[in-house]
Amino acid sequence: MAAEPVNQYLQLDNDAWHYYSNNQPDISFHGLVPNEYGWWYVENGVIDFNYTGLAYDENVGWWYVENGAINFNYNGLKCNEAGWFKITNGMVDFGYTGLAYDDIVGWWYVEDGAINFNYNGLAENEYGSWKITNGVVDFGYNGTFDKKEIVNGCVVSEKFDGYDRFGNKFVEESDGEGYYKYFDADNPYTLDTYEWTDDGRCISIIKDLGVCSSGEADDRFVDMWDGIENQLMDECYKKNPDKQCVSDVTSLGCYNGHWLIEFRCVSVDTMYISVELNRKYNHLYPLYFYDKDGNLRI
Repeated sequence: MAAEPVNQYLQLDNDAWHYYSNNQPDISFHGLVPNEYGWWYVENGVIDFNYTGLAYDENVGWWYVENGAINFNYNGLKCNEAGWFKITNGMVDFGYTGLAYDDIVGWWYVEDGAINFNYNGLAENEYGSWKITNGVVDFGYNGTFDKKEIVNGCVVSEKFDGYDRFGNKFVEESDGEGYYKYFDADNPYTLDTYEWTDDGRCISIIKDLGVCSSGEADDRFVDMWDGIENQLMDECYKKNPDKQCVSDVTSLGCYNGHWLIEFRCVSVDTMYISVELNRKYNHLYPLYFYDKDGNLRI
């Protein structure tokens, strides 16, 4: 708080506190003035004990006043004609950005001391990460936002062990027999995205057969092969209608008990060169897992 200006003071006259400047009453003065009892809001040269709200003084800035006096114990949100503002120990806190709470209006997102009613996103405090809708913490929001699961406005703590080569988060779960299952952070973990090579001649997809014996993996592969092969060939013919198609399948191995198969289809000019082309596109998308720090796990 700034020092009291020289020759400016408050004086009790006839049951009213008046503002004096250069030893004369100044009925034109509006602002904040201290005495031995506190800091006071002065209107037309007189302390206004009926005033409660934000008050400005060119020497000391914006403060929150209750019943004519600055309330240095107040922490919350208050408004005037310019907006809603974060108050810290009685003063408008223009340096504050983050979530702010008020007993009356609740939790809001503040930028540079003022509520930002246009903000829609996420903000954090010591209690978690929260969904903000039009500036207010949206405790009624349930769903997904920015790839995060939200329940009652709060981001659910994410449990995951690392990332696959596609950037998907996964969790690792033991089956109690030395094998591990991998699950996407949101859905059961499967790689079922069709990918084309840059030259547009080969399409492939990796399928997860699950955690099982090699014999059961063979049975699961047979069950899905015809459907996947037909889909791959259809896509190849659409992209390269003047060429022939050669399909192939390669086991990418058993990753901690998890069998992964790569299905491919290659567009070729003649069957004679299909072997060479197939070799070129073999093992297009080897699958790797990484921990949270980006270190290769497998």
